[in-house]
Amino acid sequence: RMIQLLVVLLLLHQGYTLVPVTTVPLGDPATFTCSLPAEKINNNELHWYKQNAGQTLRLIVKLRKHAGPAYGPDFSSSRVHASKNEDINSLTILSTVQEDEGMYHCAVIDWIENYWHGTYLLLTGNVKITAESWILCSNIYF
Repeated sequence: RMIQLLVVLLLLHQGYTLVPVTTVPLGDPATFTCSLPAEKINNNELHWYKQNAGQTLRLIVKLRKHAGPAYGPDFSSSRVHASKNEDINSLTILSTVQEDEGMYHCAVIDWIENYWHGTYLLLTGNVKITAESWILCSNIYF
């Protein structure tokens, strides 16, 4: 599991900066903020995507200036909350589950240029330990 995270971070290395990592205990909320130019976000749709290692992007939600959020097929307002305004643009997973671990991207798709920002969500407290014990009883007669 740790090796998989290191490989993902290595592959997502951009220039001289590593992808930011947000660490959250399993079951707690996780909030991401979109670090893109404000003038680009305010004038365009803001998209949030999730990506697991080796998979394609999955749309979480699209936020438009004068409309409500449009959620992707695998997400709903009961699991995630997204907001877009002049001050803060954020995505919150209300209660994390194991499957939420992965890469989260915010994006502004412009006619001229696309802007992206990504953060990896690492969940802690998710180690599953399974213990088995065997008791072997046999009667030994001499």
